[in-house]
Amino acid sequence: MPSRRRRSTPENGEPLATSPEPASPAPESDAGSQEETPQEPSPAPKRRARRRSAKAAGAESEPAPVHSAGSTVSTEPVPVGEVAGGEPQAQQSAQSSGEERAAVVPVNGTEAPARKKRTSTRRRAKSAAASTEEAQAGVPTPVVEQTPVEAAPAAEETPSLSVEHVVEEAPAEEPPVLESPREAGEPSLEAIAPAEEVAEPETPTEATPPPARRRRRTRRTARAETEEIPPAEAAAERKEPEPRRRKREGVRLGIRQGHPEIIIDGEPVVPLFFFGNIDSAASERRVCEQIRQAASAGVHLHALLLELPVSVPMVSYSVNEALRLLHLVHQHDPQGYVMFRVVFTPPPDWQKLYPEAMTTYADGSTGEPSFASDRYWQEAEAALTLLVRQLEVTEESRYILGYHLDCREWFYEYQRGYDYSPAAQEAFRQWLRARYKNDIVRLRAAWHDGSVTFTSASIPTYRSDAVPATVLYESRKGQRYGDYLCFASETIARRIVNLSRTVKKNCDDRRLVAVSYGYVLDFPVPHSGHLALSEVLSTQSIDLICAPVSYRDRCSTQPGSIPVPVASVRLHDKLFILEDDTKPHTAQGNTPDDYNPRCSDAESTRQVRLRNATTALVHHAGVSWMDLWGEGWLNDSEVWQQAGKLSTLYLAHIRQRLPETPEVAVIVDERSLTRIQSPQALLEPLIIGQQEVLARAGIHYGIYLQSDLVRKAFPDAKMYLFLDPIEIDSEVREAIRERLQRDGKTLVWLYAVALFDENGYTPDGPRDVAGIAIKAQPWNSETGSIISNDRHPISERLRNKQIGIRERVNPSFYVLDEKAVVLGEYIQTGLPSIAVKDMGSWRSVFIGERQLSVDLLRGLCRFAGVHVWSQSSDVVRVAPPFLAVHSVGDGVVYLQLPHKQVVYDLTEDCLLAEDAVNLRLNMRTGQTGLYVVGGYEHLQALGISIPERSEEIGAEPPVSTGKKRRRRGGRKHRKKRD
Repeated sequence: MPSRRRRSTPENGEPLATSPEPASPAPESDAGSQEETPQEPSPAPKRRARRRSAKAAGAESEPAPVHSAGSTVSTEPVPVGEVAGGEPQAQQSAQSSGEERAAVVPVNGTEAPARKKRTSTRRRAKSAAASTEEAQAGVPTPVVEQTPVEAAPAAEETPSLSVEHVVEEAPAEEPPVLESPREAGEPSLEAIAPAEEVAEPETPTEATPPPARRRRRTRRTARAETEEIPPAEAAAERKEPEPRRRKREGVRLGIRQGHPEIIIDGEPVVPLFFFGNIDSAASERRVCEQIRQAASAGVHLHALLLELPVSVPMVSYSVNEALRLLHLVHQHDPQGYVMFRVVFTPPPDWQKLYPEAMTTYADGSTGEPSFASDRYWQEAEAALTLLVRQLEVTEESRYILGYHLDCREWFYEYQRGYDYSPAAQEAFRQWLRARYKNDIVRLRAAWHDGSVTFTSASIPTYRSDAVPATVLYESRKGQRYGDYLCFASETIARRIVNLSRTVKKNCDDRRLVAVSYGYVLDFPVPHSGHLALSEVLSTQSIDLICAPVSYRDRCSTQPGSIPVPVASVRLHDKLFILEDDTKPHTAQGNTPDDYNPRCSDAESTRQVRLRNATTALVHHAGVSWMDLWGEGWLNDSEVWQQAGKLSTLYLAHIRQRLPETPEVAVIVDERSLTRIQSPQALLEPLIIGQQEVLARAGIHYGIYLQSDLVRKAFPDAKMYLFLDPIEIDSEVREAIRERLQRDGKTLVWLYAVALFDENGYTPDGPRDVAGIAIKAQPWNSETGSIISNDRHPISERLRNKQIGIRERVNPSFYVLDEKAVVLGEYIQTGLPSIAVKDMGSWRSVFIGERQLSVDLLRGLCRFAGVHVWSQSSDVVRVAPPFLAVHSVGDGVVYLQLPHKQVVYDLTEDCLLAEDAVNLRLNMRTGQTGLYVVGGYEHLQALGISIPERSEEIGAEPPVSTGKKRRRRGGRKHRKKRD
C-alpha cells in the first residue's frame, strides 16, 4: 500500500484552491604516485552506450536473404546524381523493352563484408534495417550507381576509393516496374509500391550488408520471430501522375523571441519525433504501425537509424537503405520527414590494416577506432560527403529533415581508462604544441618537468585502483592530467564540428544537423570526452543537441534529470531534444539494455512518459519518443492521443512565447572538472547530486556553462549558483565583476572559488572573485557542518540541522574573513564553513560543503528574493506560464503562487482556480500534472476555451482517497514527506 504523506497548509492564511480528488487507478498486471594518478570511477551504475546488440540466444531467428554483388534487382529506378568535379548531375535509368531496371553496384568486384556479432555495452546503438530483408518483406530496394569522392588529404596513406560500375539488365520475364518519377512528372515517393519477388541469377556472388557497429542502437544479430510482410496492393493500382510539386524551401532552425524552432518551408514545426528501430520484417511492421499512429497524432518527424561504413566504396549500401527508408516512411505518413541517425561503422578489416588507429588501453586491449585517428575520420568525412551528395540530388531529399551524427554517443569507454594508441599519443603531442604555443619552457614549467619535450611528452598513467591523497590536481605535477582530459574532450568536439560542416556544405545548408553530446551533468568521471560542449555549441553548423533522460533517476517518483545544461544550449541558439526511451511494463525481458529500468505497470509507464514530456516543455525542448528495440513500445493509442494533445499545445505555445529569464542561474564549468582527481569524492556530489536537489526545491532555474557568462545574452537572474568554480579564467572573472556583482544580486559559491585561472594556481583568487577569503582546513579534516546561526534569513528554518556528509576530504576550505557573517561550522574542527558577506551592491555566500540540501537551497533563494513554489519533496518544474508537478506519494501537494493567478489543469482539461495564491493538488504516488498559471490571456494564447465562472472554482472539495488524512497548519507542523 502506498505510504501516506502529510502536507501542511500555507502560512499566509490565503484560501486554498484545490484540484479534484484523482480516482485511484485499477490495478494492472505486468506484461512481461598519489597526486598524479586519478581515482577509480565512482561505483555508480556503469554508463554504457545504448546500442543494438544480440538478444538472448533463445530468440527465434529470421532468415535474411542477400542480394548478389553482381546481380540485377527489378525495382523502381531512383534518380541519383553523379559526383564529378563537385557538381551533381542527373543520372538516367537503364531501360529495356519499355521497362526500367536498376543497377546493382559491386564494390571493387568483391563481396561486401559480413556483419560481425557484437555485445552490449552502454546505451542504444541500434542499426538500420538491413537491405537484405527486402525480398522477404516484399519491399524493393532502390540501388544506385555512385562515383567516388576523394577523401581529404591526410598524412597517412588511405585505401583506394575507386568503384567499378557494372550495369546488368534483368531477365526479360521479370515483371515490369513503375515508371520513373521524374519522367512521369510526379514525386517518386507517391508511386512507390512493393514489387513482386524477383528471381536471382543462378550463380550470384553473395554480398552481405556493411558491418554494424557494436555501439549505440546497432543491429541485433539474433532475429525476432520469422514473419513475412505481404506485398502491398498499391503495386496493382498505380496512381495517376500528379503535377510536379513546387520546389521546397528546405529545413532550417529559426529563432523566435530567443527560442529556437524547426522551420520547414517557412512554417514552424513542433519538435516532436518518433524513433523506431527496424532490424527485421517483424520489427518493420511494428515500426510502420507506430509511424501511422504518430502521423494521426500530428507527429510527422521520424528518426531512423542509418549505418554508414567508413569506406567510400561501401557508401552505396547506405544510400540504397536511406532511399528505402524514405519510401517506407512516406507510404505510412505522406507528410512525414526523416531524420537519419548516421552511425559511423568501421570496415571489418580496419583493425588489421591500421592497428595504430585503434583505441588501445593500458592493459594492451583494443577497442573501437580511436577518436584521435586522422586517417579514420578523414575517410569518415569522405564517406559522409558521398552519402549526402547522393541523397540530396534525388527527389526524395525533400523528405529528409536532417542528419543526426552518431558514433558511440561520442564518449570514451571510460571504465577501461585512457586511450594510449599511437594515433592518440601523436595527436596529444600536437595538441600540446598548440596549447603552449610551441614554447618548451612553458611546457616544462606547467608540467614541473625539466626534461619533457614536445616529442617525448606522453599520455599520463591511468590506474583504476589509485586512491589519491587529494581530490584535486593541486600542484603543477598534476597539470599533465588536466591537459590530457582537455585534449580528450576537444578531440571529440573537433570531430563532431568537422562532420557537421561536411553535412552543411554538401546539402547547401538545407538540412538540420543533430548530435548527442554534452552530458556534463551525468558522467561520473572527467575522462568521458564530453567536457567540450562549449566548443560544439559555438559552431553554426550544428542545430540540435540530443540526450536521453538520465538513467540514474528516471523511475517513477524520481526527477528524470536532463544530463545536458539545456539553458546553455538555448542560449547558443540550438534546440535541445529530450530522448524518451522509457522501457514500458510490456517490454520483453531479453533486451540488452539492463541500464534502463523497466516500469512496473501501465499507470507508471504513462505517468513517467508524461513527466518526461512536461520536463521538455518547461525547458522549451523537443521530445523524441523511442521504440528502442523495435518491440512496439509505443504501439498504444493512448500514448499517441497524449502526444497529439502535447503537439497542439506546443504549436500554440511556440507562436506566442516570450524570452525566458530564470530567477536562478546555475553555473557549471567544464574546465574545473578536469582539475578533479577523485571523481567519487568531488564530481558526483558537486554536479550529479545537485540535480535532484534543484528539481525538488520548487524554483525557476536554468543551468548554464560558466563560459556563457561572457555572452551578451546571458540572463539577468536574481541568484547565481556556482557549482564548481574551481577554475575561473580572466575573461570570466571580468564578466562576473561587470555584470553580476551589482543590483543586489546574490552569488553563491560551493566548495572552492577561483583557485586556478588559465595560467595556473591563483592564491588570491577567492578574495578577488568572491570577496571572501578562504583557507584550507588542516590536513585530513572532515567536512560536514552544523548550522550555528539560525537568525539569518538563509538559515532561519535550519536550526541545528546538519549540512553535508562527514568525510575526510583534502583539501576542504573554511572562511577566513572577519566581515563575513558565519552561519555554519564544520562539526569536527569548528571552523566556519558557511558564511555570507554584504558587498554593498551585491551579496556573496560561500559554502564549503560539496552538496546543498533542499532546505538550504530554499533558504538561499528566499534571501535572494527568489520565489519558492513548493515546500515539499515533490518534483516541481517551473517556466511560466507552465508548472509541472511529479508527486512522490499519495496525498496533497501545496503550492504557493507568487501572486493571484488563474490555474488551469492541462492534464484533466479543467479550470482549477481563479485569483489563487495557494493551490492544493490531490495527487497519487508517481502522478504527473501539467498546469497553466497566469492570466486568462495565457489560456487564450494557448487556444484554451475559457469556461464560465462557477462558484465551485477555487473551493475546497473534500479530500478523500479512501485513506484517513490529517490536515495541519502552521510552520511547526510542516514535515518533509519521504
